[in-house]
Amino acid sequence: MKHLKNERGAALVLTIMIITLMLLFTLTLTYQVMNTRKQVETTEETIEARSLAEMGVTYYQTLVDETLDGQEFETIQDVVNKLPEPPEKTIENNTYFEITNVTQNEISEDELEITFTSIGTAQDRTAEIEQSITITLE
Repeated sequence: MKHLKNERGAALVLTIMIITLMLLFTLTLTYQVMNTRKQVETTEETIEARSLAEMGVTYYQTLVDETLDGQEFETIQDVVNKLPEPPEKTIENNTYFEITNVTQNEISEDELEITFTSIGTAQDRTAEIEQSITITLE
């Protein structure tokens, strides 16, 4: 029985095709991984900025409560004069929150509404939360 031995180059072509396919799959997978990593980083920064803004709201509410706690006030203007300055707190290098746009609105003779904006910043992302505190004289 005769065997054909004219297979020169077939193994080389097959090997090159397999290597090309493996390289193509590897590059596609690498691209997907890099894309996913970027999305996760962006999401984390957005969540962190939102959390910092919420932290700013809690911080300022607590600061106002502690400043006014246990004191007697005759008028709303006495309360306004005692209000603390809006803080800016740095947690790390590019991670901080600040309180801005603080306004006092006298609702009635014995009621004051303080409205403010807390801005949380994490890396390149920012989040804003508007909040208000109502203070009633007793």
